[in-house]
Amino acid sequence: MCFSEFAYPPAKNAARERFQDEFEQLRPDSRLSASHSSPLPRADPVVMPIYHSTTYRFATVQQYNEKNHGSNYVYQRSGNPTVENVEVIIRELEQGAASIAYNSGLAAFSAVMLEFLNAGDHLICMNPMYSGSYQFLTETLVRFGVTVEFVNVEKENDFVLAVKQAIKKNTKARFPCGSMFRRFDCG
Repeated sequence: MCFSEFAYPPAKNAARERFQDEFEQLRPDSRLSASHSSPLPRADPVVMPIYHSTTYRFATVQQYNEKNHGSNYVYQRSGNPTVENVEVIIRELEQGAASIAYNSGLAAFSAVMLEFLNAGDHLICMNPMYSGSYQFLTETLVRFGVTVEFVNVEKENDFVLAVKQAIKKNTKARFPCGSMFRRFDCG
């Protein structure tokens, strides 16, 4: 049996199809870095594939210049198909309107704090807490005029009472989570 008669033809090189005759003029290292297969039209995986790419192509410069880049992915930090799939699943599980996935807990924590707290607001946090969050609160958030008060879990006999006593008129949030993974009913 000759290869051309094989039931599953070899995958096509999308870069070769895109550049056409110019592809052969590229240096070997450029040909290698540009080469990638085109998914077959009949490829419909049962499980969503994991996308490792951090950057994405555009069909045209006009598409890149369109609002929201023509609904295309640009860079992994601003979204990719894998993260989008996780967001859809979480949204369905939580029966919410939308969800946002972050690449780290600190990214999620800082986004929430920056969204909901304003200059003049007061925040109560459990201590000890994750050092990255502590540093964000004490070195970054305070520069925005937010005051942060820490209640030390290990020194307080009654943590719930200590939190209640720390509440002020301008208290906007309580963050009862720390590196010891203790949970408290803050009422």
